[in-house]
Amino acid sequence: MFLIASNANLFAQERNIEDITVENAAVYYLKAFELMHYPNSLGVIKKMRGVIKNGWQEDKELEEILNQNEMCFKEFKKGILLKKCDFNFGKKHKYLIQKQSPPFLKIRNLSNLLLLKGRYLEKKENFDEAIDLYLSLLTFALHISQDNSLLSQLIALRIEKNVYAILKDYLNSQKATKRNALKILNYLEDYKKQHFFIAQVLEKEKEFFISSLQMVVDDINTEQKFNIEERKKALEFGDEILKQGHLLADYYYGLLVKAVKTNNEADWDAVSREIQSLQKEVESIGISWGMVGDIVRKKQKELNKKLAHQIVKVVLFISFPNIEKVKKEVNSYYLTLEELKELRSLAGMKAR
Repeated sequence: MFLIASNANLFAQERNIEDITVENAAVYYLKAFELMHYPNSLGVIKKMRGVIKNGWQEDKELEEILNQNEMCFKEFKKGILLKKCDFNFGKKHKYLIQKQSPPFLKIRNLSNLLLLKGRYLEKKENFDEAIDLYLSLLTFALHISQDNSLLSQLIALRIEKNVYAILKDYLNSQKATKRNALKILNYLEDYKKQHFFIAQVLEKEKEFFISSLQMVVDDINTEQKFNIEERKKALEFGDEILKQGHLLADYYYGLLVKAVKTNNEADWDAVSREIQSLQKEVESIGISWGMVGDIVRKKQKELNKKLAHQIVKVVLFISFPNIEKVKKEVNSYYLTLEELKELRSLAGMKAR
């Protein structure tokens, strides 16, 4: 049975207490990915999607796929018992660009297989276990969102939307019981409290920009051909880059965070205008990321505030997220929160 638990102690008796990595759900998810058998046939994948959307249709091929993934599902069940999920395993990186992203394709594939399993359990009228499985997928989404990147949270939202649709269908059916409705309600009340705020993710994007600037500055400061005077000037130049970087980050990302929080068209337009203006300025500067080091070396006498400002704007433009994509994700985020609210209300009504 797919049990939902927020307390890692439930699994403590089975784990090796000397293995500190076992407290990380990513350990088990990675094992699940290794054991996963996902179909390559587009025809089979299409059938899977149909079943996930509309319910189970008798199909021996899909049953065999579920059988092949039983070991994969067992590792997944171990992961959802834990609170923490870190695919970087606590490793600290000097630059955020070095951070290991979760394997998003495998995450999507595993979530599809689990949704397929849930539909199979529904067909067998094992609704208790099916509901546990669907709620475990929300735990999975919560774990993936801990990566705190736009892409990870987009994947988490997709998992949520799929689960919400299925749970809504169940609660509106004659098969729904008060006990399962209460289980869903209690879980969703807790889930709402733990749900990520997309505005906080934009703060991470801001950190990514500053980290990219730091990488540029470090590259300048490690230049071996500088004499003592040139090195001093390069250090001062690097400080100026970071100073201006923080100022511009506060302004541009401040506008973006405001637009995300309000989701107001006027605020989105304000960000777009600033980025379009930034693009024109960067194009007129004619500097790319790869040219920065050479420019600094060739312009030792011109390491001034103006050049620092130009470099900062080039890196800012390269690092800044695509506005239209962010806007689309933000709309999806608010729609998903609304679906969560409606599902909680429905579960509450059915649990009476």
